[in-house]
Amino acid sequence: MQRQTFCVAICTRNRMKLLEDCLSSVLREVVETGGAHSIVVVENDTQPRSERVIAKQKLKFPSVDIAYHLEPELGIATARNRSLSLALSSGADWIAFIDDDEVMQRGWLSAMLRGASMMDAEVLTGPVDYLHELQPVWMPSCGVKNRKRGSRLRTAATNNVAIKTDWLRPHFPVLSFDEDFNFSGGEDSDFFYRVNDLGGRILWVDDARLSEFVPASRLTMKYQLTRTARVAENSFRIHRRRRGYIDAMLRYIPKAIGRLLRGLLLFFFGAALRIFNKPIGSRVWYEGSKALASGAGTLLGLFGMKPNPYKNVMC
Repeated sequence: MQRQTFCVAICTRNRMKLLEDCLSSVLREVVETGGAHSIVVVENDTQPRSERVIAKQKLKFPSVDIAYHLEPELGIATARNRSLSLALSSGADWIAFIDDDEVMQRGWLSAMLRGASMMDAEVLTGPVDYLHELQPVWMPSCGVKNRKRGSRLRTAATNNVAIKTDWLRPHFPVLSFDEDFNFSGGEDSDFFYRVNDLGGRILWVDDARLSEFVPASRLTMKYQLTRTARVAENSFRIHRRRRGYIDAMLRYIPKAIGRLLRGLLLFFFGAALRIFNKPIGSRVWYEGSKALASGAGTLLGLFGMKPNPYKNVMC
């Protein structure tokens, strides 16, 4: 049986150093694994800031097909759709997405190839190990969810995923990343929920691991709570678009009320507990604040108020 090929798509915007590290890890995997794999880089910017990074890697790895495209219409969903269009024309069997602030761990491509040959799936997705620059006292340690190999998921994220081109081609571009999510995030969850709704099987490849470095700028209380609210709003909006406004209200409003009540209780209890034990009290206070942010995010979705944090480059 002929070996399957992957086209790895990377979307980037004004993060040249991160892109260079990401691209180097992808090229290492392609070269060490062997095969006619390719790479597509879409720069979502008004000018080609990363062109030198691409040119440098092309000189180092002339045997690898690296396509570069400047997409001046800003928006992450727009960039991902351009990636899909270019990757579909590459002739690869699978289109993989990796974020520009991630690197592939050794063996990622081999693990995905095993998954592609052994699993009956339209989408493959795997774990991401988060490497924090620091660990705030109020933030509990979080590990990767343990899932059984081959577990079926309802959705996936573009930080470690591959989709079969033979399945995608007849659905594209009707099935594409929704540009309503261009600056809010959540476009990947929405996309893969719709893949699942169309019968696409999303299966877990436990040994296809990526790493993402989380800088201190993303480990502030403000950033984490804002992100929690945004994710909650995204979830409400995605469900509303798939199942209707009434169904979304029935599903999410009771959850939001519960989170708001739980959040208030933990918020005040944690604040009092900090007097006696600051680390534990801070974590309880944060959990309460996070529950409040989640409930508030659902209310934003209820009233059609959409956060747009990705209008600026996230470092």
